[in-house]
Parts: sequence; structure tokens; C-alpha cells
Amino acid sequence: MMKKRTAYSKLATILAVSLFVNAVHAQLAYPPEKQKWDADQLGNHRAVLKINTDQKEVQAVIPWRNRWVEANQEVIIVDSASNQQLSSINYLWMNTESGGLRFRPTSGKGIYYVYYLPYKMGGRSRNYPDAIYLKNSTPAPAQAAKMALLVPKVSLLNGLKR
Repeated sequence: MMKKRTAYSKLATILAVSLFVNAVHAQLAYPPEKQKWDADQLGNHRAVLKINTDQKEVQAVIPWRNRWVEANQEVIIVDSASNQQLSSINYLWMNTESGGLRFRPTSGKGIYYVYYLPYKMGGRSRNYPDAIYLKNSTPAPAQAAKMALLVPKVSLLNGLKR
């Protein structure tokens, strides 16, 4: 009887330790957001970029693999430090596989959020909504152009779907 209790206590200890180790390793690899973003203004899809350079202009390649993205799709970049949208975004290319963007980080080093597929709700009633994806006034090329080697690339921390 004593051997069974010892075996059960060892098993319970091993199980508790393994659950603790899994919980520690399950920490997010990307920084937590300060608040949930407004999907009606920014869209459902977001990529988190980390900029580690003080260059005036950076470029990012975002592998979104989304069949709804078109060459004239609107993209919104928000600086996490100031929570302000960036106004000057240069679209290098945009297609269903990925998108290349060049922009000027206003706060320098830090985290920037790239929202793609922002939409506006339309349709005949609230019960039958129709999402209309916003378009950019200057469409990007559908194929990847040669990117300048002088502009540093930023690292993609994580792509999220709301």
C-alpha cells in the first residue's frame, strides 16, 4: 500500500513540474498589446514589426499568404510608442503571398503594428453586412521589385489574426 502512495506522489510531482515547465515555455514570443485594436477602423489582420535601427527609412517584408490581398490594398502602420498612424508608406509590392513596405519610423527603434485588410462595412442591413476592403490611392506592383540594399530590413515578430 505504501509503494502505491509513493508511486502516486512521484507521478503527481512529475506532472506538476511538467505543467509548470510547459507554462513557462508557453510565454508569447511577441510583446503583449496594451489594448485590443479597433477592428472596425484598422481591420482584422495585424503583423508586429520590431525595429532595431536608428535609420530614417526601413523596409519590411510581411508574408501574409492571404487570398484577399490585392495590389491596391490599403495598409495602416501604427507606432506603438505614440499610437499614431504613419502617413508616408511606400508600397514596394503587394500580392496574395506577401507585401513589401518602406516607411519612416517616427519614434525610431521600437514596435510598429502593420494592419492589413482594413474594411468598411456596407450592405443592405445590419443582418446582411458586406465588408468592403479599403483601397490605396497608389497601387503597389503585384510582383516583388528589386529592393534597395541600403535600406535596413526590420524583423517580423508575429502576425496575428483577430
